[in-house]
Amino acid sequence: MLSLLTRSPRAKTLLVAVAGMMSLASIALSWATWKKVENGVNVRRQGQDLRAEWVGLLKLMIDAETGQRGYVITGRESFLEPFEQARASVTSAFVLLGQLDSTPEAKREREEIEATVRSKFEEMQETLTVRRREGFESAARIVADERGKKDMDLIRDRVAAVVARLDQVRGAERRALDLDITGGAWTSIGTGLISLLAGLVAVALLTESARAARSAQRLAEEKAAAEAADREKSAFLATMSHEIRTPMNAILGFSEILASEVKTERERRYVESIVTGGRALLQLINDILDLSKIEAGMLEFTREPTDVREVTQFIERLFTQQAQAKGVELRVEVAPGLPTSLLIDAKRLRQILTNLVGNALKFTSTGHVLLRVISPPRGSMASRVTLVFEVEDTGPGISPETQATLFRPFVQGQAGAESTERGTGLGLAIVKRLVELMHGTVGVKSDVGRGSIFRVEFPEVEVSARLPQAMVETEAAPDFNVLRAATILVVDDNLANRELMSGFFEGSHHRLLLATQGKEALEILQREKTDLVLMDLRMPVMDGRSALRVLRQQPGKELLPVVAVTASSMTGEDAELRAMFSGYLRKPVTRAELFRELASFIPRATPKTTALALSSASDDPRWAPLAATLAGWERERWPALRDGMRVNEVREFAGELERLATEADCEPARAYAAQLASEADGFAVDAMEKSLGEFPALVRQVTPVAPDSAAAEASAASPPADSSPPASA
Repeated sequence: MLSLLTRSPRAKTLLVAVAGMMSLASIALSWATWKKVENGVNVRRQGQDLRAEWVGLLKLMIDAETGQRGYVITGRESFLEPFEQARASVTSAFVLLGQLDSTPEAKREREEIEATVRSKFEEMQETLTVRRREGFESAARIVADERGKKDMDLIRDRVAAVVARLDQVRGAERRALDLDITGGAWTSIGTGLISLLAGLVAVALLTESARAARSAQRLAEEKAAAEAADREKSAFLATMSHEIRTPMNAILGFSEILASEVKTERERRYVESIVTGGRALLQLINDILDLSKIEAGMLEFTREPTDVREVTQFIERLFTQQAQAKGVELRVEVAPGLPTSLLIDAKRLRQILTNLVGNALKFTSTGHVLLRVISPPRGSMASRVTLVFEVEDTGPGISPETQATLFRPFVQGQAGAESTERGTGLGLAIVKRLVELMHGTVGVKSDVGRGSIFRVEFPEVEVSARLPQAMVETEAAPDFNVLRAATILVVDDNLANRELMSGFFEGSHHRLLLATQGKEALEILQREKTDLVLMDLRMPVMDGRSALRVLRQQPGKELLPVVAVTASSMTGEDAELRAMFSGYLRKPVTRAELFRELASFIPRATPKTTALALSSASDDPRWAPLAATLAGWERERWPALRDGMRVNEVREFAGELERLATEADCEPARAYAAQLASEADGFAVDAMEKSLGEFPALVRQVTPVAPDSAAAEASAASPPADSSPPASA
C-alpha cells in the first residue's frame, strides 16, 4: 500500500511530512523524558547537599562549644582549635546554604538560625575572655547562667526542624523520580514504535527514490540532448555572425575610407546611405547576440565611476543629426543636484538609453524627444541615490493592448498601421533584461495620439568618491603616424579584409605584411622582424588560436603582441580571447578602434626636440609669482623628478607647469612645458632627461631682475663711455 501511495506526488509529500513529524516527535519525547529525569536527579542531589550542609553546620557548633568548654575547664589553648575553625567556617556555610535554597521560607529559617548562632558565638567569646582575665570561677558563673545552653538548644531544635522538613521533601522527590523513570520506560517503548513506523516509511520512500533516480537519468539524457542542441544553436549563431560580420567589416571599413575621398555631395549621400544601412544591419546582429547572452546568463556587468551627464551628452551627440534630419527637437534635461560620480555600468547604461532614445526618434515624426534625468532628494542616505531616466516623445503613442506585450522580443510598439517605421522589436526586450539585471525597473505610460514616456529607475545607486573617467569622443580619422614606425603582420583569409587594412595604413610610415592563414604567418615571422600581429581566428589550414600556440613556443616570440581580430560571437568567447591574446578587436573594425588598440603596444613617435632658447633673466614683473613657484619646485620636486625619470610623473609635472605658464602668460615656460610633455608622451627618455636638466636655467630666465641688479649687469656688460680702444701691438 505504501508503494502505491509513494507514486502520487501529493501522497509522497504527505508521507515525507509524516515520517519527518514522527522522527521529530520521537526526538522530542526522548529529550523531554531525559530532561525530566535529569531535573529530578538534580533536585534530589541538591536536597541531599542541603541536608548535609545543615548537619555539618550543627556539627561545627557542637565542636565549637566542646572546644570552648574544654578551655574553660583546663585553660589549655589547644582546646580552642575546634572553636576557631568553627568561627572561621560558619559564615561561608550560611552563604552556601543560601545558594542551595533561596526560597523565602528557607531564607527566613536561615536568618533565624544565623542570629542564634551569632548570639551563641558572642556568649562563648565572652566566656573565653573572662576565663583569660579573671580565671575559672568567673567563667564558670557565666556558664552557669545557662544563656549559652539555651542558644545551643535552640540551634539544635531549629536545625532538626529544617532537616525533618528536607527529609519530607526528599521522600516526595523520590516518589516523583520513580514515576519519571517509569514514564521514561514507556516513552522509550513509544519512541521505538514511532521509529519503526518511520523506518517503514523510509523504505517506501527509498523504493520510490530508486524509481525517481531512473527517471532522473532519463531526464539527464534528455537534458544532455537539449544542451547539445543548444550548443549547436550557439555554434550556428556564431557562424552566422561571423559570416555576416566579415562582409560588414569590408562594407563599413571601405565606406569609412571612401567618405574621406568623395568629392561631390551626391557621392557623399551615397556613402552615408551605405554606412547607415550597414550600421542598421550591425545593430540588428548585436541585438540578437545580446539577447542570446542575456538568456544564457553570460552578459557581464562592471560598476565603475560614471558621470551620468557625460552619458546623456553622448546620447545627445549620437542622435542630434538624426533628429535634425526628421525635424524633431531633441532635448536633454539633467537634475541639478545629481552627483558627479555614480557607481554604475556606463556601457550598459548607454546601451539602454540608446535603445530608448533611438526607438522614440524612430516613431516620432513631429514635436520632440526629451531625455530627462531625475534624482529625488537623498535624505539621510547621502551615499546612495535613486536614479530615474525618462524618455518622452510626441509620437503616435501605444495602445493599452500593445503595452502589455511591449517588452517581449519581436514585439513592435507602434500605434497604428500608418506608421512606416519598422524594426525587429528586440530593443525594448533587451532594455528590460538589462535594467532588471542591473536591479532596476522599467515601465511605460502612453496615450494613443499623445506620445509615450518610458521610465527607467535604479534604486540605491552608490555615490562614488572617485572621479569618473571622461568619455572620449571617437576620433574620426586618427593619424597612424603619431605612433612609432612599425612592421605589422595582417593575417586574414578574406581578401577584402586584407585590402581594408592596407587602405587604413595607406600613406602612413608603417610597413604592412600580409598572410592568408596561420601557417603562412608563422613562416613570415621566421624571416621578418615584426612589431605586432593582427590575427584573424577562423582560417583554413591553421586557425588563429593554433598559430598563437605555436608562436608562443618559439624563442624570442613569447612577448610579441598578437591582437585577435574576429567576427565570431560565441557566448563567453570575449573573456577567453582577451585572456589568450595580447589584444582583441571585434569586426567590423573602425580606424579609431584600430588606432586605440595599436597605441596600447606601439609607442608614440619620438618628437623632434628643439633646443630651448633659454636666455638671461627676465625683466617682466608679471612673472614674479610664477618664478617663486618654480624656484620652490627646483628645491623640492625637481631633484627627485630628475633622478627618478618616471614618465607619468614627468607628464604630470609638465601639465602643471603649462597651466601656471598660461595663467602668467609666460611663453618660455609654456614652450618648455609643451616640449617636456611631448617627450614624455613619446617615451623619448634621452630628450626628456636633457630637458629636465635645463629646468634650473628656465627658472633663472623667468625670474625678474631687480632694477639695481639690472643696471649693474648692464654696466658690467658694456665698456665705459670714455674708454679708448687698446693700442695695437
